[in-house]
Amino acid sequence: MNLSPHQHWKRSIGFLTRIYKYRRIRRLSPINARQIADMHFQNWSIPDHPNRRGLTIALEATNPTAPFVLETGTSAYGTDSSRLFDLFTLNTSGQFHSVDINPKASRSLRFQHGKQSHFHVADSVEFIETSLPMITDVVDLCYLDSWDVDWSNPSSSAEHGLNEFRAVSKHLRRNSVLVIDDTPKDIWLIPEGFQSEAVEFLETFGFLPGKGSLILELLKHEKFGEVIHHEYNVVIRML
Repeated sequence: MNLSPHQHWKRSIGFLTRIYKYRRIRRLSPINARQIADMHFQNWSIPDHPNRRGLTIALEATNPTAPFVLETGTSAYGTDSSRLFDLFTLNTSGQFHSVDINPKASRSLRFQHGKQSHFHVADSVEFIETSLPMITDVVDLCYLDSWDVDWSNPSSSAEHGLNEFRAVSKHLRRNSVLVIDDTPKDIWLIPEGFQSEAVEFLETFGFLPGKGSLILELLKHEKFGEVIHHEYNVVIRML
């Protein structure tokens, strides 16, 4: 896409503004997980974001001493989760790794993250299986969000989420926290235009569609964790 000089100027100003904002916010030094989440959603996302409560609970449940955080699906918009985990690990002396097959999101975060944050461009399952073991043995907080749900055909996202979980499960220990986005608990949380398809999916398979739906079905049989929050996202503490 060819941009006009005015569009280039506007984009550059926006990028520099975000860098300044990031540096201003990181100097505020929140003292606990809830304050980190509050600061993030007030400044980078929206205060009433449907993922806010689940992510706050997840941060509060995560080992607060040098936690290792893994995210699949780098995000610099919407929930803006990559910024959240950067702030969390910055204030807990932790380490944050995010992987996405598309480099666009990580490029937009240039100069807006600490040295403890690392961004990888790769297929998430392949990265977890081949690269993650060379970085860490234990993941304290894992956020799965790498394949947006197509509500008209949600199976592919669910299958990918299950493949990610199977790959990362060997790095999850007792009290590790797993968060999966786009896994609505109730039909009204699904976009209105796709609720009739969701009802048909529920009648066919016995559960609602969503990125973590197959992981929740597996949990019913294998009891590898306990659900500590479930609204639009789901938070599981490993047993």
